[in-house]
Amino acid sequence: MSAVKLLTFPIDYGKRCAVCKQVKETLLFRVDKNNYPIGSMRVCYGCLQKSPIQKSIDLPKEDNPIRRRERQKQNKLSRKLEEQVAEDVGGRAQPGSGGSRIKGFKGDIRRMGSWLMEHKFTKGIRGWTLRLGDLAKIVGLATEAGEYPALIIDFVTAGEAFAVIPYALFLEMIRATDKDQGSKTRKPGRHS
Repeated sequence: MSAVKLLTFPIDYGKRCAVCKQVKETLLFRVDKNNYPIGSMRVCYGCLQKSPIQKSIDLPKEDNPIRRRERQKQNKLSRKLEEQVAEDVGGRAQPGSGGSRIKGFKGDIRRMGSWLMEHKFTKGIRGWTLRLGDLAKIVGLATEAGEYPALIIDFVTAGEAFAVIPYALFLEMIRATDKDQGSKTRKPGRHS
């Protein structure tokens, strides 16, 4: 029998309720089966007062072994790609793929004292959706650590990877390159 247990996390503001689907103040609940956590959900106070709460909430489906294996394969590939990028840039892959709550282990790849990188990959050939939230996350973490931020997007099928950096940092790198080359910049034009 599944049981819903209240976690000891504080109230979150602006989160979506699992029952009424509205963004409100919510409490975080954990769903346990035989004292083993199988998921979590957020419920607002209005829905919490409904009785019984278990009937009004769609409990998470039990873990499908096929999906679990697929997730394990994805995680293994992600880790392998992160380690390759870390080797390429002379850094290291963060423990737990940057998912650690311990300060200093945020981000996916780190080159101590200079770069903090988030790594995303896709096996798709059509593209990958760039989200402002992904950029904001790595910029915030890198700024906090006093390092440069980068978002690495790895297109596995195409065998290509790209680094997305803030425009201000890009300009700074261009200016540094110009100084190193003695301002020998190419003339503007398509075929120069």
